[in-house]
Amino acid sequence: MADAGRCWGCNRPVDAVAPDADGYVRCDACGLRFAPSGIAPRERYDDSYFADYRGGDYFATESLRRHEARVRLGLVRAASGRAAVDLLEVGCAAGFFLDEARALGWRPRGIEPAEGPAQHAREELGLEVVVDFAEDVALEPESVDSVCLWHTLEHIPDPSGMLEHLCDALRPGGTLLVEVPNGGSLLARREGRAWVALEPDVHVAQWNPPALRALLERTGYVVEAVSTVPFLTYVDGGCNRLLRRAYLALRQRRWMREPHPSGHELLRAVARRPVG
Repeated sequence: MADAGRCWGCNRPVDAVAPDADGYVRCDACGLRFAPSGIAPRERYDDSYFADYRGGDYFATESLRRHEARVRLGLVRAASGRAAVDLLEVGCAAGFFLDEARALGWRPRGIEPAEGPAQHAREELGLEVVVDFAEDVALEPESVDSVCLWHTLEHIPDPSGMLEHLCDALRPGGTLLVEVPNGGSLLARREGRAWVALEPDVHVAQWNPPALRALLERTGYVVEAVSTVPFLTYVDGGCNRLLRRAYLALRQRRWMREPHPSGHELLRAVARRPVG
């Protein structure tokens, strides 16, 4: 039996139950599946994680990562409402997102626990990146306009303290942008243990819209939007995008236009530090 304690999302007590086959327990209140055993310890996030990133070398995916970065920067710009911002990325890897932000005239910096990718960001791209975990980094209060966590939150056990720490670093009215796999999506439910984004060896929680909203609200943020988009939102190229859209439509047996409040495979949240 697992001593589940309190839910990482809504903070309600979770009865001690036997974890499922992937090591998760489920909160009956918000539906979050999380791993109270603390799988994916900090030591997992060394250079080997990126050397075998989803079966290949992370650095070989640079062009795709930069395309993703440009899409995400559009989200940051829309949320911040500013032409240039002081931006912090948590889990910045090799710095491709930060580099694209700098090209727009923004002032980016990052936090990354793996030395190899962080070294690439610093030495090859000339970026300001700290090698550490976000909760252990001393951040100046009210020093950044936007904080981004792109597919980082699902790796962090009980992230409430870390999010409170980041909220303190935001200026009043500053924005937090989060993207994670949507563990409550139609595709995740249909594919079960075959879902490509499950990854229980490194994903310590399977976030869904209610759980993510509850987490952000109780850690001091004003949540402006929680919505979902399909994986294909990052597919580069018109023809490939159309083919991917048709493929997913067939798999899901319905056409869901982006964004959608709960059904797509990627979960996004835009939140803000309160003013005053």
